[in-house]
Amino acid sequence: LLLAATDNRILVTLAIVTVAALVLLLIRSVRRGYIATLEQRLGVQRQQVHHEIDPADRVTRQALVRALRSEQPRAVLTALSVLERDRGFDLSRSLLHLLGHNDQNVRLAAIERAGRTRDPQIAAALRAILATDQRRPRAYAARILPTVDPEYAAEALRPYLHDPDPGVRVAAAGALLPLELEGEGPAHAVLGSLLGGTDHPPPVRRELAKLFGELGDHSFMPTLVQLLHDPEPSVRRLACQSAAKLRHPDLVDELIGLHTDRAARAAARRALTAYGDSVVPRLEQLLNDRAAPLGLRLETPRVLRAIGTDAAAAVLLFSNIADNATLRYRIASALFEMKRANPELELDATRVDEAALRRLHAYRYYRPTLRTLQHAKHPAYTPLVRALGDRVSQNLEMALRLIGLLRDGDVMMRIFACLDERGSGLRAEALELIDVALSGDRMRAWLLDFIEEETLPGTVPEDELRTLLSSRDPLLRGLAEVVADKLGVQAEVDERGDLVDMEGESMERPFIERMLLLENVDLFARLSMDDLSAIAAIAGEREMEPGAVIYREGEPGEVMFVIIEGAVDLLKGGSAIMRLHAGESLGQTSIMDAGPRPVTARVVEGGAGAKLLVIERAAFMDLCSDHFELVTGLFTVMGQRIRALIDLTGGAHG
Repeated sequence: LLLAATDNRILVTLAIVTVAALVLLLIRSVRRGYIATLEQRLGVQRQQVHHEIDPADRVTRQALVRALRSEQPRAVLTALSVLERDRGFDLSRSLLHLLGHNDQNVRLAAIERAGRTRDPQIAAALRAILATDQRRPRAYAARILPTVDPEYAAEALRPYLHDPDPGVRVAAAGALLPLELEGEGPAHAVLGSLLGGTDHPPPVRRELAKLFGELGDHSFMPTLVQLLHDPEPSVRRLACQSAAKLRHPDLVDELIGLHTDRAARAAARRALTAYGDSVVPRLEQLLNDRAAPLGLRLETPRVLRAIGTDAAAAVLLFSNIADNATLRYRIASALFEMKRANPELELDATRVDEAALRRLHAYRYYRPTLRTLQHAKHPAYTPLVRALGDRVSQNLEMALRLIGLLRDGDVMMRIFACLDERGSGLRAEALELIDVALSGDRMRAWLLDFIEEETLPGTVPEDELRTLLSSRDPLLRGLAEVVADKLGVQAEVDERGDLVDMEGESMERPFIERMLLLENVDLFARLSMDDLSAIAAIAGEREMEPGAVIYREGEPGEVMFVIIEGAVDLLKGGSAIMRLHAGESLGQTSIMDAGPRPVTARVVEGGAGAKLLVIERAAFMDLCSDHFELVTGLFTVMGQRIRALIDLTGGAHG
C-alpha cells in the first residue's frame, strides 16, 4: 500500500525487483531444503569428503619426520608418501637411515628416491647394498647407482656383470648400457648373450622384462613381445609394465589380447591406460566390432573409464546402440563412474538424453512380459521371470545412470533403488523426488511417463513365451527354449515391435541347463542370470562314486563344488557334522585364501554317487573382481554355515 501511494516509479520498480529476487531465493532455498529432507527420508548417502593430511603444517611435518625413524614399515612408507607432496621437504637427510632399514620394502623405496641426489654418502650406501643385500635391493641399487655416482658407476658395476645372481647381472648390464658406446662394451655383450638364449630361468626373464621399459629402447621390441606371452605370469605382468613405459603402437594389440589372460589382465589394462588418448581409436574399433570376442569387448569400457578423457567418454557415449546387454550395462556404468571421478568431462547432452530414452523404451518393453509371467505363477517360468526382472532392472538403472551424467547422480541412484522391481518399495517417494529434482528439466516428463505407465498383464503367458523364442537377447532366447520344451509350446514368428536389444548366437542347451542348476544354489541366490551365465562358463563337471572322498581335512583348497545330484557328508576328525544335498555348495571356505580344508568332504555311501560342478579358485576370484555380488553371496552362505556349526558344537557340549 505504501508503494502504491508513492509516485516514485524508480522506487516502486526497485522494490518489486527486490521482492521478486527475495521470493526466488526463498523458493530455491526451500527447494534445496525439501530435496535434502526427502533424500534423508530415502536414505541417500552422499560420498564423504576426505580431508588429506597437510604435510606443510609444522606439527604434522614433525610427526611425519619422526615416523621415518620408525621400525614399522607401514608407518615409514606412509610418511614417505605424504612428505613427498611437500615440495619444501628435503628427504636427503633421512635417506641414509632408510637405506639401512631392516625392512626390504623400505630399502627399495629409499633406493628409488636416492636417484634424485648426488651425495657421495648415498652412493657409498648403494654400493654397500649392491655388495651385501638381497637380490631385489641389489638389482635396484645397480639401476640407480649411475644417476647418483655417474663418475664411478662403470667401475663399480662392471664386476657385477658376472654376478651369480642372474637378476643382478641383468640389472648391472642395463645400468651400464647408456655408459657404453653403441653396440660395444661388456654390458652389451652380456645383454646380447641373454637375448640370444631361450631357456633362461624366470628371475632372468623378469629382470629382462623390467629392463626393456627402463631402457626405453624400441630395438628390444621383439623380445618384449615374447615376454608378454611368457609362460610365467609374473614375467607377463612385468612386460606389461615395460609396455606402458614404451607406449609403442605395435604393442597395443598384444596388450588387448592379454585381457583374456586372468593373471595379466589387470597389468595389461593399466598399460593400455598409460597410452591415454592415443589408444582410444583402437579401443573404439574393438568396442563396436561385434565379430570380436565378447570377453575382450567387455573389458574395453574399464580401460576407457581408466583413461578418463573427453575422447574416451565420447567413445562410450557413441558406442553401438544395438549390442550385447551385458556390454551395454558396463558401458553405462563406466560412463557414470567416469563422470563421478572427472566432473569436468564434456558430454554431448543430446546424445546422453537419447541414450537414456532408449533404455527407458527397453524398460517399458520388458515390463508387461515380466508381469504376465509373474502372474502365471507357474514354476516353469521361474528362470525367465528372473532373467526378465534382471533386464527390467538393468535398463532402468542404465537410464537413471545416464540421466545422472548431467544431473545429480546420487539422487538418480536413490531413485533407482526405490523404483527397482526388487527394491525398497518407496515408489511414491521416488516419484515425488523425480518431480522436484528434475523440476524444469525436459527429462522429468519423459521419466515420469515411462515409470507411471500401467503395466498390468493383459496377454497370454504362452504368447509371451513364443515372442521370447525369437528374442534378439540370447539369454532370454535360450531360457525361453528350455521353458517352451517343458511346457510343449511351439515357436512361432510373432513380431512384437522394434526393440534395440541384443542380437547374437543362441546359447547351447547344456550351458543353459548348467545355469539353471546354479540358479538354485544357495551361494548364488542373489545373483542375476547374467552373473550365473558367467559362473556357468568357468564351471566343469565331475562324477564321483559312493563313498569317494572329494577332499580331505588339511589339504590346500583350490576348488569349490556345487552338488548337482546326490549328497555329501562333511566330516571333522572322522565324525560327520553336516550333510549337504543337491543345490548346496562346499569348499567355499578354503577357496577364499587357498588355505587348508577345515573338514573332509565325502560322497554319501550306499547311494548312486554324486555329480558335481567344479569351480577353480583362480577363475572364481577373477570373476569376483567384476561381480562383487559373488563375494556378498559367499559371505552370506559362510555365515549361515558357521552358525549351523556353532549350534551343532554347542549341542554336543551340552
